[in-house]
Amino acid sequence: MGSIIGLSIFLAVLLGGVLRMVLSRQLADEFKAWTPWVVEGFVKHAVSRLPEDQRKRFGEEWRSHVNAVPGEIGKFIVAFGFLMAARKISAMLKTGGERHLIGEGMRRVIEITFSAVLLTLVGPLLLLMSLLTKLFDGGPALTNFECVGLNGQKVSLYMFRTTRAWEPNMALMNRPRPRADITRIGTFLRKTEIYLLPMFINILRGDLSLVGPRPMSPDAVEELSRLLPGFEERCKVKPGIAGLAELHFPHDPSTELAYDLEYIRNRTLKLDLLILFRTMKYVFTELPPE
Repeated sequence: MGSIIGLSIFLAVLLGGVLRMVLSRQLADEFKAWTPWVVEGFVKHAVSRLPEDQRKRFGEEWRSHVNAVPGEIGKFIVAFGFLMAARKISAMLKTGGERHLIGEGMRRVIEITFSAVLLTLVGPLLLLMSLLTKLFDGGPALTNFECVGLNGQKVSLYMFRTTRAWEPNMALMNRPRPRADITRIGTFLRKTEIYLLPMFINILRGDLSLVGPRPMSPDAVEELSRLLPGFEERCKVKPGIAGLAELHFPHDPSTELAYDLEYIRNRTLKLDLLILFRTMKYVFTELPPE
């Protein structure tokens, strides 16, 4: 009797494994079959948001870019990025910004694609950190604070809460915090830079860029604008998670401003990618940038 039960269990497990393999392959085949149709739908909707005289040109260029991407998932993500960026590109065309269109459009596509993929991959980690913050420290897991964005507009950015009493001005000006004010989970979040991950939601929303001047509170911007001529020039681009100034660890606002203005004058997609590469190198190796 025992041998019959054991054989039955073995056969059930074997049958379950075979069914999973068949279903997985079937789902993979279905995804592969549906991807070209979905991707083409994204591109068509993206092109429809552009001025009519530009649709043919960008439709051909975007289809070419999508087809050059390896893998079905990669094509899906890039096409979705074009869809999300199309509205901004349309606005630039209508305001005569075509000279910077390619760079700005591709920058936005990269930001959307990178942020969407990252948030998808780290979603379980974000959920775990939220639960641990609630469990060990109580209170909200996320906090938002007001900072100055593009053209002086005020935006709210998201971060994991790492202190018991959150003070946006102090946090954004990188002023030292009393050690006792850091929460238990907050020490780990800061050391690993995980507390910054919710800011990628702001990138998807268009409040923030991957690369740009450091976000600052309205009070800090107002104060430094009085003290440093040209400080308001920083608002000509979106603030960013990474930046040229952060790579050089400036010790005073005037030096930081000099690096920010240098970035704005020489801002290109190539420079953004270089800053991101050096920033990730620093984060993963914990060595100061060269």
